[in-house]
Amino acid sequence: MLNLKNIHVKSHTDAPVDLHLEKKGTGPVLAGDIKLPAEIEIANPQQIICNIDDPNFTLKMDMTVDTGRGYLSIEQSSEDRVHSDMIALDAVFTPVLRVRYNAENTRVGQDTNLQQLTLTIDTDGTMTPREAFEEAAAILVNQYKALAGSTTVESAPAPTAGKNEDDSGLAVPIEDLNLSARTANALLNNDIRTVRDLVALSESDLKELKGFGAKALDEVREKLTELKV
Repeated sequence: MLNLKNIHVKSHTDAPVDLHLEKKGTGPVLAGDIKLPAEIEIANPQQIICNIDDPNFTLKMDMTVDTGRGYLSIEQSSEDRVHSDMIALDAVFTPVLRVRYNAENTRVGQDTNLQQLTLTIDTDGTMTPREAFEEAAAILVNQYKALAGSTTVESAPAPTAGKNEDDSGLAVPIEDLNLSARTANALLNNDIRTVRDLVALSESDLKELKGFGAKALDEVREKLTELKV
C-alpha cells in the first residue's frame, strides 16, 4: 500500500479512470507494468509495487485513479467505494513536495535599496516547477481580483514615459562620451552605464568610486560641462 501511494500519476481527465496490472513470474513489479489508457501518465515508472518470488504466481490488480485537491484520508476516499473488496488509500493530490525561498539584497545600477527573491520548488514530476509556480500565481491573482471587486487602479507610467528633449542626453552610454579608456573603465566597473547614472552622483560620491582618481574626476567634470547636463 505504501508503494502504491508513492506512484505519481498525472490524469488528463476529471473522471475516475480504471487501471489494470497483470504480471507473472519472479521479479519486481513496477509502476511501469500498469496498462495505461491515453488519459493517464505515470511520472515514476520505476517505482516498485512489490516483488514476486514464485515463478508460477500471477499478480492481478485493478486500480482506480481519481482527481482531487490537497489530502484525502482513507475514511473520505472509502465513502464512495463501489466494490466491497477494494482497498482504499489515503492520497496526496498536490504535486508540490517542497518550496523554499531566499530574499537577499541586490543592486540595479545605482539603486541599492532592492531585494531579490529566489524560489526553489520541488515537485513529484507530474508537474514542472514552472507550471506549479504559474498556476499558484494565477490562483493568487484570481483571489485578489475577487477581493478588489470593481475597484481598479491605473498602472504607474513607465520610467521613460514623459521624457522630453532636455533629458534625452541622459540616456547616452558612457562608451559614447569619448572619455579616456581609464576613466571609462573605472565608471563601467562601478556599474555606471549612462550619463543619467553619472549625474546622479555627487563629486564626493565619484571620489569614493574604486579606481576613480582626481584626473578622472576633472575629465568627467569637463565632459558634463560640455554636455550641459
